[in-house]
Amino acid sequence: MSAQATFLFSIDLEEFESHSSRYFRKTPLSQLAQLLLDFLKEAGMTTTFFVVGKVARAYPEVIAAIFRAGHELACHTDQHNTLNSFTPKEFRKDLERNRASLLATVPAADITGFRAPLLSLTLQTSWAYEVLADLGFKYSSSVLPASSPLFGWPGFGTSIHQIKGIQELPITLGTGIRRSLPFAAGTYLRCLPKKWFLEEFERAKRRPSPIVGYCHPYDIDIWQQYVIHKEMSRRPYLNPFLYWGRRQTIPRLRMLVENGFVFHRYADFLATWRG
Repeated sequence: MSAQATFLFSIDLEEFESHSSRYFRKTPLSQLAQLLLDFLKEAGMTTTFFVVGKVARAYPEVIAAIFRAGHELACHTDQHNTLNSFTPKEFRKDLERNRASLLATVPAADITGFRAPLLSLTLQTSWAYEVLADLGFKYSSSVLPASSPLFGWPGFGTSIHQIKGIQELPITLGTGIRRSLPFAAGTYLRCLPKKWFLEEFERAKRRPSPIVGYCHPYDIDIWQQYVIHKEMSRRPYLNPFLYWGRRQTIPRLRMLVENGFVFHRYADFLATWRG
């Protein structure tokens, strides 16, 4: 499979959670997931959903709908905890529960992929590859290969790596003065100026590796009340970025489809990837 015009788009299926316990207005995750499924059906594309275990247990009908539509299911930890909060033994138990929660609804699913919350797989938590391999996983897409206010692994490199038998697909970075920006992922996919956004995708076509990025259900929730996300409580200055540009998410994805970019399920892409 050629990497040209390949966008390994994915969806991190997780809830938006406030740092306080008070109720706040947001669209039910089931409705947001259906909007994303409708877009993918309209585009004629299948992709990978990295699913948090507690979400799988709360919304089994969503998991079943994703699987029926031909999309791939993968793991995103059981409670959406970052890797630095685990010991290897704790991570193993968490991942086993995450996968079991998916298989409880769709026992026929072949679950071989993983993404760490907040891209928290770094040099310090690279022990995770051994746990993933031991549990039979085949790939991960958990590394931001640059410095970041949250997590990053500068020096990892931008190409697909194999570590402990696990294929790591790092998030794609920009070029030039924007070389540390993950332009195809989450906030950046929504918020970058349109000109920059299109330029980076066009330049990335010429690279040997596929474009790797993602969004979340809340990235399209234009009706949600403004609150501080629980993971931003120590960095409230970053919280506005979780809201900006939400109206742009699906139009930008549609624009990529119209410009010839093709989405693939991660496992399918790796099955034919030759580097």
